[in-house]
Amino acid sequence: MMINANLMLMVVLLWAGTLPVASPKNYPFMLKRQTPDCEKYVLPINAMWEPTCDENKRFKCKKGYELIVQTTCKNGGWTLEPTCEAAGCPQGEIITNSDVVTESRTLNEDFSFDCSVGFTQNGVTGMLRCDENGTWIEQKACQALECPQGEIITNSDDVTESRTFNEDFRFECSVGFTQNGVTGILRCDENGTWTEQKACQAVECPQGENITLSDDVTESSIVGGLFNFSCSVGFVETGTLRCEENGTWTEQKACQVVRKAVVNKGLPKITFARNCKRDCATTPGCGFTLSVSGICKTYKKPLIYFHRFTQGLSQCIQKCKDEPSCLTMSYSGPPLFVCNLYNANFTTLQNTDGLEVVNNGIGTVVEKSGFDFVNTP
Repeated sequence: MMINANLMLMVVLLWAGTLPVASPKNYPFMLKRQTPDCEKYVLPINAMWEPTCDENKRFKCKKGYELIVQTTCKNGGWTLEPTCEAAGCPQGEIITNSDVVTESRTLNEDFSFDCSVGFTQNGVTGMLRCDENGTWIEQKACQALECPQGEIITNSDDVTESRTFNEDFRFECSVGFTQNGVTGILRCDENGTWTEQKACQAVECPQGENITLSDDVTESSIVGGLFNFSCSVGFVETGTLRCEENGTWTEQKACQVVRKAVVNKGLPKITFARNCKRDCATTPGCGFTLSVSGICKTYKKPLIYFHRFTQGLSQCIQKCKDEPSCLTMSYSGPPLFVCNLYNANFTTLQNTDGLEVVNNGIGTVVEKSGFDFVNTP
């Protein structure tokens, strides 16, 4: 019974930290203090005296080690053997940016693990080390991949800013590319590249719209696209529309009025007076020209010029080009070869009292804006 009592006392003293380090070499149960000679005491591996051997023969385990009391049976009796064993780091702990959990390790041992997808900026594996306190210390972290800054974005005037895996970058769409809205979105993917989440899509101009002076209708087109169409009979052969950034069609080349017609009536009054200004003074809307022969030609606007025996359609067109106020010209062929200039467009001529536009194969009526589309000899 005495042995069992002593055994229990030693266990209590060991855990209380008051027991001498180990038994004197000749006294395995460590119950008596013999000589102050420290060589008679066995210090466990990875232990140290506290504070010194000569003072009280107490010991403690070094940092990173913990006291373990092992009970063994020797020579038919129980003995206690204290040891300092390396502290362990726990298993099953979650690791940042990894799908793996820790396995147990002892002091200064490393644990390598795989990084999660998208967190391989420093490599595909990370590393933890077990420290003296039994906790895991990061040696090599799993870092999120980065997508680069300064990359050009399709249909945007912005460039990318740096983002990490799974982060979004919002940007403004260029003018004319706002079909899906004024902003787009890129996302940094698992490979460190940008993927499109919301694109800047070109604005579309509609199909099926009627075109002035044409029997065609529009086809759909994106911003900057051109649509060529045929003009109705009696007008310049083709025209062109352009799709604008707001999704509307604008004329780039309109169907111009080029009719086989003559303008009758409203011809000038011819006098031989030199004072044309005085002759026009009493007539509202009167205009005049003075020929080199002294003939005064007065007429009612919108007619602003009249000349017989003009040498061809091209000459009449040139006269209209040279006259800033000219908007439309009328030319009739033989026998008189008459060139008339008007400061009104074709529609106004048709609706002006005193004038009459008559289809005639020998005549041509052209608006100034259509001169570039007229074939002249």
